Amino acid sequence: MKESCLNKYQWMVSPKFDLCIFLGPVFFATLISPIAYAYYPDSIPLWAFVSIIILFDVAHVWATNYKVYFDSVEIKRRPWFYLLPIPIFFSLSFVLLLYSENLYWTILAYVAVFHFIKQPWGFVSIYKRKFKENSKFDLHFDKYMVWAAGLYPVFIWHSSPARVFDWFNAGESFIVKLPYQIIPYLMFFYVAGIIVYISRQIYLYKKTSKINLPKLILMTAIYITWAVGIYMTNPIISAAFLNLFHGVPFFAIIWIYSKNKYIDQDSIYPKLSFIFQRKTIFLFIAIVFIPALIEEFLWDQLIWHIYLPNTSFIDLGFQLKALVIALLSLPQIIHYWLDMFIWKMDENKNPDLKKYLLI
Repeated sequence: MKESCLNKYQWMVSPKFDLCIFLGPVFFATLISPIAYAYYPDSIPLWAFVSIIILFDVAHVWATNYKVYFDSVEIKRRPWFYLLPIPIFFSLSFVLLLYSENLYWTILAYVAVFHFIKQPWGFVSIYKRKFKENSKFDLHFDKYMVWAAGLYPVFIWHSSPARVFDWFNAGESFIVKLPYQIIPYLMFFYVAGIIVYISRQIYLYKKTSKINLPKLILMTAIYITWAVGIYMTNPIISAAFLNLFHGVPFFAIIWIYSKNKYIDQDSIYPKLSFIFQRKTIFLFIAIVFIPALIEEFLWDQLIWHIYLPNTSFIDLGFQLKALVIALLSLPQIIHYWLDMFIWKMDENKNPDLKKYLLI
């Protein structure tokens, strides 16, 4: 489909930009899947760990700083909301780790799954707003379908006798295992929902002669990502589909918001404005990639000992290990917390969000 045909639809930025951030991760994950399947059946090599996990997953956590902690004006506007969770979540993490490390990673894994499933709804909502959809039925139906895309595969994962809960592969475990007999029923409702949704879109098109193509492309990418990412047990394939589809769009939305805001308010944010000039996208990524790389270096040296020679001479006892894990987990947990609030289209809590997302 030529871009001239695509330009008539309501995109976040442009057809090229939007298709790149949503279909690009799916395309790249598909491209490397044969290599992963053939040569790395049960492990993630260092090149994949750096390029998939650190560059896009861990770094996107640090990219939250562009929206919050790099913005001194925003911090002053809501200091308690942004700063108080840091010591609270650190303390809660430390106490929980002292009680049970397995329970800590299990709870964090389920929070991560919730976070990953929830995020695409924000992008679907943007397309719905741009298309000026006003049907309450379709609002709830779209939301159900976004959640169903992730929840049904996750439920089937919990129903598979041979599977383990290895979201982080850090010792977490299923809170509850579902009986494998329910898998056919889950599959029935999963497929039935897709069929009904497609039928609904055909009905709306026949009724109005209009179609929200960007939203439908995104919904398709969501379903492909979750289906392959959960059903495939190969760690590289799963990480590529889930982590890239999660991290790349987040980078994109941070870029859109921050570029528009900081360039618009250049006199207030001269340094941040410089980062978002046309030729400094690599600086934009490097600023969050470097702390992500340092964080993962510390994880590997002090806790996991997987990729690099163990040059750490620190013998972590039980309490010190809990302290280190709580500290290194903090950026991730704060990201999960803030992401539930900082993207809400609320004029009181996020007064400039619509303006700088061009909605």
